[in-house]
Amino acid sequence: MTKPNLNEDQPEIATGMDTQIQATTTSISERWTELISAVLLAVVAIATAWNGFQSAQWGGVQSIKFG
Repeated sequence: MTKPNLNEDQPEIATGMDTQIQATTTSISERWTELISAVLLAVVAIATAWNGFQSAQWGGVQSIKFG
């Protein structure tokens, strides 16, 4: 059995590490994108509910004044 030459194996190790770093970086950026998307959707949902609430209140005030 021959001993592996570390000098020959290092490029493969470096390539594997680069792939892992890129995968981790992609994973982190995807997580931030998902987090920002979830927060934005929550803000839009709250704004929509508030808009409906205000619309219902103003509609009631206008109908009372009209009558």
